[in-house]
Amino acid sequence: MRLVPAYLPACLPACLPACLPAYLPAYLAFSLFRWIYSNGKKTGRLQYFTQKLPSLSFQLSVGLVPTGARFEANTLELHPIYTAENCEKAYQLNWSVSLFGRDQLEIAPSIFDQLKPATESDGVRILEHRHLHADTVQFFVSTRPERSPSDIIRSLKARWQYLIRDSQPKAFRRNYFIASVGEVNSQVLDAYIDRQTVKHPMAAEHIQELFEQLQFYDAQIDLAKVITGNYGQYIYALQIVIENDGGWHESRIDILRKHREMIIQVARKKEWRLSRIGILSNHTHILLGPNMTESPESVALSLMNNLAFAQGMKPVFRFSCYVGGFGVYDRGAIRRQLNQSSAPSE
Repeated sequence: MRLVPAYLPACLPACLPACLPAYLPAYLAFSLFRWIYSNGKKTGRLQYFTQKLPSLSFQLSVGLVPTGARFEANTLELHPIYTAENCEKAYQLNWSVSLFGRDQLEIAPSIFDQLKPATESDGVRILEHRHLHADTVQFFVSTRPERSPSDIIRSLKARWQYLIRDSQPKAFRRNYFIASVGEVNSQVLDAYIDRQTVKHPMAAEHIQELFEQLQFYDAQIDLAKVITGNYGQYIYALQIVIENDGGWHESRIDILRKHREMIIQVARKKEWRLSRIGILSNHTHILLGPNMTESPESVALSLMNNLAFAQGMKPVFRFSCYVGGFGVYDRGAIRRQLNQSSAPSE
C-alpha cells in the first residue's frame, strides 16, 4: 500500500523530521487561536478569552510567516461591551433648526399638523415653529439620542417636501442651519464642570491636587462657534456623563491617567473638538463637538467602549450614561424668540 502520493517528491518523508521543528510552533499557534475563536463564538464568551489573554503573543520567524509577524489575542474580533441594546440613556437633546426655501414657501394652515406625526416616526419631535421670513422657517425640536443632526435635517426636509410635492416639487435650498440647545448655554456649563473638583473635594490634600492636575481644558476649542459645512452651518456640542459601576470611587492615579489619555486619543482619532474633561473619582464629564453625521448615542457608546478597552475590556462603568446638547443659547432664549410674532416678514 502506498502511504505517500505518487506526485510528492520521494525525499519528502526524509525531510519531514527536519521541517517539523520549524513549522510546529506556527501550527500550534494557529490551532490555539482557532480554538479560542470557535469556542468563544459558540459560548458567547469570546470577550472572556480576550480579557484572560490580553498580551499573549507568539513571535514566529519560520518558513512562510515573515520574520516579526505576531499572532495576538487582541487581534481577534472584539465585541463591544456597551451597546444601544444593553445601555439605558438619559438624554436631553434639543435643536434649533432653520430651513430655507428656493422661493416663498407656501404654508397651508394644516401643514404642520401633518408634518409633526411624520417626523416623530423618525425620532424627531417638533415642539415649536415660526415662519421667520417668506422663505425661512425656524423649528425647535427634540430628538432621540440615535438621531444625528444630519438625520434631523433629512427628516424635516424630506417629510415636508413630500407633503407639498404637487404644489412645490423642489421647495427647499440645500443649505440649512442647526444648533444644539441646552438647559444652560455653553459658558454656564463650562464653568459648572470647571468647578467640579471644588464641589466634590477629596479628603486627602495631595490626592485633591492630583485630581486637579487630571482635569483637561483646551481654551482654543469654542464649542459655541458656528461650523460651516458643505451645505449648511451648524453648532453641535454634547455633554456626556459616564459613571463608574456600583458607584465605585477610583483613586488610583495611574488608572485615571489612562482614562484621561484614552478620551483625548479617541477625540483626536475621530476628529472631535474636545473642549473639557472633568474627571472625578466616581464619574466623568466630557464636553465635545462631534461630526454632523454622528448621533449622540454613537458618540457616548464609542467613548464608553474605548475607556473599557483601556482598562482591560472590563465593564467598569454603569450600563447607562447621560448625553445632552448645549450651545450659545439656552432653551429659554430659543423659546422666547419663537414665541414672538410668527407673521412672515418680507
